[in-house]
Amino acid sequence: MKHILDGMTETERRRVKWVAVGGVDADAPQSIFDRSNFKGGGWTLDYMANSGNHMFLPEKFLERAAKARTDAVSGAGTIVRPGGVKNKRKK
Repeated sequence: MKHILDGMTETERRRVKWVAVGGVDADAPQSIFDRSNFKGGGWTLDYMANSGNHMFLPEKFLERAAKARTDAVSGAGTIVRPGGVKNKRKK
């Protein structure tokens, strides 16, 4: 993941809102993905190191995003309205 962030331009990094890093080994600590290490970085970092149940990490990321009311794709906020909320149109 770090090599992807390293390969991005400053302008590209400014567009990133959420970085999810999961299943990494101990040789890749959370601090190396921190936005302060990358010029133009301004993202929210969601980090989960490798665990015995690493196959469930994607589901855990989605659960965290839902609890934070963050869209898991863009990191910009919810796209899908919570259940029961109707779209109000101006007339």
